[in-house]
Amino acid sequence: MKTLRIIKTTICFSLCAILLLAGCQSSPSAGGTPSGAADLNIAVVVFGTFGDNGFNDLSKTGLERAISQLGIRGEAFESGGYDITRIEPLLLDLCEEGNYDAIFVMGAACREAAENASSQFPNQKFILFDAVASYADKNLPNIASVTFRQNEASFLGGVLAGYVTTSDMKYSNSGKTVGIVLLRDNAVINDFLVGFIDGCRYIDRDIRILSAYNNSASDVAKAKELSINMASQGADVIFGVASLATLGVVDACKERNIYAIGVDNDVALQIMPSDPAAARLVLTSVLKNTDVAVFRAIKAMQNDVGELKWGAVESVGFEEGCVGLAKNDIFDTLPQDIKDLLLKVEIDIISGALVVSSAFGMTTEEVAALRDTVAR
Repeated sequence: MKTLRIIKTTICFSLCAILLLAGCQSSPSAGGTPSGAADLNIAVVVFGTFGDNGFNDLSKTGLERAISQLGIRGEAFESGGYDITRIEPLLLDLCEEGNYDAIFVMGAACREAAENASSQFPNQKFILFDAVASYADKNLPNIASVTFRQNEASFLGGVLAGYVTTSDMKYSNSGKTVGIVLLRDNAVINDFLVGFIDGCRYIDRDIRILSAYNNSASDVAKAKELSINMASQGADVIFGVASLATLGVVDACKERNIYAIGVDNDVALQIMPSDPAAARLVLTSVLKNTDVAVFRAIKAMQNDVGELKWGAVESVGFEEGCVGLAKNDIFDTLPQDIKDLLLKVEIDIISGALVVSSAFGMTTEEVAALRDTVAR
């Protein structure tokens, strides 16, 4: 018996609920609908570990919700660290087991591993989240790609930051400078940057926007150092797009008595029990609702596997409920005019009346030129 080269988390479910749901399902159709809810078995694979209070944990939450509400079966797996070479063996082990109707692969870092595994197991279906498979170069009919329009929610974060830095709010200064600490220099993260810049400029095109890459999801100290540097240059609100390291951004904002914006999950809600003073400076968080995207894909598979775009890309954003802003008690204390403006902007983005720029399609040089321009 071979040793399974994975660290896995098995998510339990109620047998009674599964039997009840299975009895209510119709028989398979020509389109590939599963014979019953309990017959659908999904694996969710994340790069790194659970406990990030963000992308990875939300991915697992989406699966857990589907197990609870839809009666499917499923397991969530972590690669157990940030060594990218662990992903492909993990995926190959899951393919060899042959137990899963689809393997959900979370994150752009896993794209190549997913493509390699899909080529070796052409009958195994994969859904690649937050990345686009190399359809132009490879035959990948068994991979569906799901990308997020994070630039839409980040635009709202920029609108709020722009409002704050040009306002007379308690911790705003007399200048017009904001900051953004980014995880790394890639298209997905830069999509946050481009949307944020657009949002700031929607308020005032003269706002100075400082930016820097942390190049680590866990280096909280470095993220804090970058944020302190931005604060010393006059930034009075800083947006952290650095996974778990965003906590370093918040800590710096607390130390310098300025505002922060979180990312992925509701950061203020996360830290409120341990550090209420810091939490009250986090005006909102730009949400990337990976849990909603995972649940949505599972539900589509349950309805009819053909609903998913195999061999193609689907983009999700405001309209699908997959991005947004955290609206908690702290957000509620914001002036009514900015809350009204944020709602209007969101409606305009959904309707198409307002089109947000995206980093997808931009070269590295173009993104760098934009960063330099807005930092002057």
